[in-house]
Amino acid sequence: ITEFDKAQSVMLSNYLRSRKRKALLEDHSPKKKSKMWKGLFGEADGAAVPAREEPPLLEEATVEVDNYVREFMRIETEGLLINRRPCTLYALATAIGNCDKLFMGMRDLEDTNADQIITFHTNSNSAMKLKRALKKIRVDVDAQSTTVSSWKEAEQLLSKTIRFKKEEKEKAERSSFEAFRLRLVELGHDIATKAREFFKFTESHRHLDNAAAKPQSQLDKEDEAMAAELQQAYDEHEARRQGSAVIDTARRLAEKEKEEEAQKAVSSILRELSPEEQEVAREAIYGIGPPDEKLAQVGTDSVQRDSLHRLQPGEWLNDEVIHYFLVMLSVRDEELCNQDPNRKRCHFFKSFFITKLLNEGNANPDLDGKYEYRNVKRWSKKVPGKDIFGLDKVFFPINQGNAHWVCAVAFIQEKRIQMYDSMGGPGELYLEAVFQYLQDEHKDKKKTALPDADQWELVPTTADTPRQRNGYDCGVFTCMFADFLSRDCPLIFSQDHVNRCRERIGLSIMNGRAIL
Repeated sequence: ITEFDKAQSVMLSNYLRSRKRKALLEDHSPKKKSKMWKGLFGEADGAAVPAREEPPLLEEATVEVDNYVREFMRIETEGLLINRRPCTLYALATAIGNCDKLFMGMRDLEDTNADQIITFHTNSNSAMKLKRALKKIRVDVDAQSTTVSSWKEAEQLLSKTIRFKKEEKEKAERSSFEAFRLRLVELGHDIATKAREFFKFTESHRHLDNAAAKPQSQLDKEDEAMAAELQQAYDEHEARRQGSAVIDTARRLAEKEKEEEAQKAVSSILRELSPEEQEVAREAIYGIGPPDEKLAQVGTDSVQRDSLHRLQPGEWLNDEVIHYFLVMLSVRDEELCNQDPNRKRCHFFKSFFITKLLNEGNANPDLDGKYEYRNVKRWSKKVPGKDIFGLDKVFFPINQGNAHWVCAVAFIQEKRIQMYDSMGGPGELYLEAVFQYLQDEHKDKKKTALPDADQWELVPTTADTPRQRNGYDCGVFTCMFADFLSRDCPLIFSQDHVNRCRERIGLSIMNGRAIL
């Protein structure tokens, strides 16, 4: 072997190691290796280096995935089947294979220590194996003719090529370290009983001066004290363990009762529509007619048929539907306040308010996104009582970049401004803008600074805020945030209730007031 051949081998090994593709080299014959060297280092005498080709697919495309990947596949499948229309196995494998978020977030749980979770990038071994398995499904001649209509069917078909890790196996891996720790604690009792023999054995093998050695009686007392201390530690651990078990049982019971109460509350608030109400809502959502026909109107606000068609599952709500539904909430709020004189009114701004306040989309780049109170100085004249500080809540729907709906709510009496984003965004920019608006509004209308301004609390989106599981239901969540909070109801709805909420919005629009 010449020095040049050695250099080529070293360079090739480094190249493969840097890309974690040692297995590729092992699968190639010497003839193919020679072709690979030419592709990597070029022909002799300065020939042009050809473009590097992608490595061939491994014959074995089967890969084992954990529950995180399985759950992501389930969500993608349900997204494809949102309209209850079956899709082909080819389309399903293509959708999963093109989802970069899945491969950027794959976790390998092969390590038995459950506290160590390694996140792989798209070139990781597990991610590459999964991509190959999905490609193997796509090239199957039956993939384009095989259809799936549910996640259960999809899982059965995918499991022929992709192994889904059993839940029991994951639990066993995650509990291995805890079981080892508890075993050490149990051994503490044996250590206590054997302490005396250990110290006696150590003493018999010491070669110390007899004058410096401790009397046997003193060693026996120390042995007994050590054994008693170990026994006490073991007893205290057992007492804590038993007490913790009792506390865990009580907590699980409390959580179960809380969940049952929440389900009852959901059934009460998001009640099932009557057959007559369902007919009205579905006629508005699915009815046939001129797209520009106005199906509902109050004052200068109206909503057309094509806008109401956006309440169909899988559709993104536009500003016309959201604004008109907020008008229906205002009508209902006025009726509730008339029934209860002690109840304070709510006000619902349109999304144009924040757009004007922050100069969003301004043609002048220097003004785009810049706060300017004078743009909305007169908007508060339309609030109930013409005094925004006498209200209970003020709702600010926000269309972020014409791509995502969120809602900021000012709890005037509680001195709190909170963001509600179904995607979990904090929304600090909008919280600061609303707070600055309230300060400028108080100074302009009441000629004094906002009292106790340092006591106001700005709350980003909290962890318990309901979350959407797709990219098109944000408008529905925004409407439900305003619906529930304006009635002082907890946000106990979820993605599972979205289609019922869509019918609820359509019925409210057609009835001329938000339903209870």
